[in-house]
Amino acid sequence: MEMIPAQNHEESLVQVQIHTEDDSNKNPDCDMLKGGSLTLSERLDILSKYDSEGASNIRDFAPVQNYIEPQVQVQIQSGEFPSKPPDRKVLKRKTLTLSEKLELLSKYDSEGSTNIRDFARSVNIPESSLRTLLRNREEIEKNAAIVSVKRKKIKAGKHEEIEKILLEWLTQAWSLNMRVNGPVIKEKASEIAQLLETEFSPSSGWLDRFKKRHGIVYNQSRPEATDLGNEYDVDYWISNSLLQITENYASCDIYNVDELGLLYKVMPDRCMLFNGEKCHGGKYSEERVTVFLGSNSDGSDKLRPLVVGRPRPATCFENVGSLPCDYINQNRALMTADIFINWLRDFDLKMGKQSRKIVLVLDDCPAHPKDVPGLKNIRLEFVPSNSTKVLQPMVQGVVQGFRKNYRKRLIQRFLSDMEHPGKATAVNLLEAVHYIRAAWDDVERSSIVNCFRNAGIRTSVEPEIPDGLSGCLDGDDLVELRQRLGHKWASLDAYINVDQDVITSEVRSIENIIDDVIGEEDLNDDDATEPPTVPTVSSVMEAFSVVRRYASCLDVASSEEILRHVNAAEKVVMRHRPAM
Repeated sequence: MEMIPAQNHEESLVQVQIHTEDDSNKNPDCDMLKGGSLTLSERLDILSKYDSEGASNIRDFAPVQNYIEPQVQVQIQSGEFPSKPPDRKVLKRKTLTLSEKLELLSKYDSEGSTNIRDFARSVNIPESSLRTLLRNREEIEKNAAIVSVKRKKIKAGKHEEIEKILLEWLTQAWSLNMRVNGPVIKEKASEIAQLLETEFSPSSGWLDRFKKRHGIVYNQSRPEATDLGNEYDVDYWISNSLLQITENYASCDIYNVDELGLLYKVMPDRCMLFNGEKCHGGKYSEERVTVFLGSNSDGSDKLRPLVVGRPRPATCFENVGSLPCDYINQNRALMTADIFINWLRDFDLKMGKQSRKIVLVLDDCPAHPKDVPGLKNIRLEFVPSNSTKVLQPMVQGVVQGFRKNYRKRLIQRFLSDMEHPGKATAVNLLEAVHYIRAAWDDVERSSIVNCFRNAGIRTSVEPEIPDGLSGCLDGDDLVELRQRLGHKWASLDAYINVDQDVITSEVRSIENIIDDVIGEEDLNDDDATEPPTVPTVSSVMEAFSVVRRYASCLDVASSEEILRHVNAAEKVVMRHRPAM
């Protein structure tokens, strides 16, 4: 008999004896038994069973446990046998439903767990599965808002492109309060397939799967909103419907959103060219974006602006890691139902994480579907048709204040560039996005509160009188503009409102939707310049020095205000400078 010692410390007290007995003494049943090397866990299991059964005959015990006794025999050496380590059973992977995934994520959040391994053991799932859930949390929550939470897998259909276009048409149809049923969906799917020159015949089975994939339930058409054209009807809606909407919500939980079209490049000397332009198409449409703004009624939560712009190879965005606004490409720079629904679901998740229930007041434009499935924390309420100028808080003055602040920056940029003869003032898309955020930040909280009050929504914040349009620019700036532009300058109000007629959404045909989803336009990139290089910390610090020299030429009060902000900005830059 040859003794083969164990290979590690844990097995130091367990040894395997290999007997070199004659084959004639071999148990005839051995061929049916399991042989091969044993793991530590298997050896410990054998020893535990051997002790518990009080077996004395190893030869009789071995076949019962399905091990080859002549080949493998367990021997306990003298001394104390180590205690059995905790079982490390291998957890089988189980496909979870969306509901189970959401429940696990909610439990993980509620327990404030920091150790993923311990939490995975407590809920009896593999650690790797939990890490995957946490990594894909956002996608899981979005899917749960779209499809049934009983589903385990989200599979795309074989005709994904057709279904994507069909979904956009459906959301628009619902926003227009159209009745949609199975035959209508199948007919539209066939029409899309023909336009795409794709062989596809929608069957009843496909329709059922399509509805399940996207959580579609045929909507019950809402009654048409009454057109409000006189003061009595507006007052009636405010004193009845609006009161019922807001009585159960705090002022911080009443929100309003609205879109505006913005001709972001128009300088004061080109104002007259764009007056009354709607920008459905043509060359001017390439100089526009749609800006989506929103806030709650007490002005404590001004939502991050969303900018919808045309897809273009804008070199100004190269080497840019972050933007001050959310930016989305759309073929015609219009708000669509698909873009709005995606934003709304993200907003709903955000409110859920804050454990808040809110009401969102908005108009019934084609981009705002009346029925959005899956919302858990947002209640949608639409103002009556043709009453947005009276009942939309954002339209009461917030949008106008934003336009004023944006034009103010363009005028200041224009006057600054005119100090350098021959230098043409041009604003690219990246600069416009920064100006948009700055203009939104400059909208005063008091202005927002007053606009909600004008729309009939009372808040807990004391009202203040907002600044008028006269505060847009200093008188000297306006005088200089008139002198330099002469007949090209219309008026300040005309310049501020140059894009008030620009559309933000429209009813789209199937052909329009196909172009928006898969179409590519050959656009000239009039922002095309050399891609901006990433400024170094040294160049930024040098720029701060230039600003300090400029501040030293001003009066004491102005100089101190500028230096205070420069010093604060310098600290932030140094805190976030790249590691050497």
